[in-house]
Amino acid sequence: MSRTTPRRRSRGALAVTLAAASPLISACGGSTGSKDPAVQKPVKPGQKVDLRFWSWVPGVDKAVDKWNATHPDIHVKLEKIPAGSSGGYAKMRAALKSGNSPDLAQVEYQEIPSFLLENGLVNLSQYGADKDRSKFVDWQWQQGVFDSSVYAIPQASGPMGLFYRSDLYKKCRRPTPASSPPPATRPPTPGAA
Repeated sequence: MSRTTPRRRSRGALAVTLAAASPLISACGGSTGSKDPAVQKPVKPGQKVDLRFWSWVPGVDKAVDKWNATHPDIHVKLEKIPAGSSGGYAKMRAALKSGNSPDLAQVEYQEIPSFLLENGLVNLSQYGADKDRSKFVDWQWQQGVFDSSVYAIPQASGPMGLFYRSDLYKKCRRPTPASSPPPATRPPTPGAA
C-alpha cells in the first residue's frame, strides 16, 4: 500500500488539527489518487516523511514525542507559535500567502470557517479522516465538517460547568441553579414583545 502525505501548496493550504498529532497524521495515510496539488507522490515503505506542526498548546510536545517514537517513518516537527489571537493566526495567514505554511496547525473551532474561506485548509476526507468519526461525540466532530468534508480533527473537549456565587443569588432573591430545574424552553428576552 502506498502512502500519500500533504505537501505545502503554493497557495499554502493547512491541514488543520484540533487533535494531538496522531489522529490527524493517521488520517493522512492511504492512497487517494488525487490530482490535488497538496498531495505528494506516494512514498515507498520505510521512506521518511517530515511534517511541520504549529501549535501553542501546553503539553502537545508530549503527544508529538509519542507519535515520533512509534512512527519512525513519519516525523512531526513541532514549532511553538503564539496562541491563536495573540499572533498565531496572523502568522498562519502570512505563511499561507507566502506559500510557506506548516503541514499541520492548531486552530480553534471558531477560526476554521475563516481559514476555509481563504482556501487555507485541506479536505482531510480524501486522506481517510472520516474513519475517525466514531472516536468523538457528534457535536465535537461536526465542528470541523463543512459541506460533508472534514477539515479539522478535534483535540479535546473540556468539561463544562457553572460557577456561581450563591450569596448574590440570595441577595437578588433568585433560586440558585442547584435548586432550580433546567428550563424546558429558552427564557424570553427582556423587553421582547
